[in-house]
Amino acid sequence: VLLFPGDDEHEVVHSFDRFCERQKSDHVHHFRLTKDTVHAALQDGMTLAQIVQELTDRSRVGLPQNVVYSLEDWGDQAGVLVLDPRRTLRARRPELIERFLAQPALGKGVAERVCPLSVRLRRTVDLDRLQDVARDLGFLIERRDAGGE
Repeated sequence: VLLFPGDDEHEVVHSFDRFCERQKSDHVHHFRLTKDTVHAALQDGMTLAQIVQELTDRSRVGLPQNVVYSLEDWGDQAGVLVLDPRRTLRARRPELIERFLAQPALGKGVAERVCPLSVRLRRTVDLDRLQDVARDLGFLIERRDAGGE
């Protein structure tokens, strides 16, 4: 990832440092986006959506599909699940939902299996507690509001 000088350069460098490895900082800043740096950012509380949005906002051209694919794949490997306001938890791959359901501490909070890629949580589930337990078991739950973020 290359960052050219601009008005908000320091802010962007700080943001990129959260999910990239800085390689070089001269006139043009050089960053490397890797599975490990993305996993570290996700573990630190950054969401995959935030990473994609930051890269999209800073890109002079559309974000290449291979970059989007790699980010999504690394998110899957990190155990990212998306929770919407209707308490539906979604994964991009059915194996992730299967792994989630296989955990007794997590599976008991599921009201129904909606499809191979999603489950609906019981109304009684404390979402903050679920996020904490899920993190301890290798899942990262990203909450999305009605607007998609």
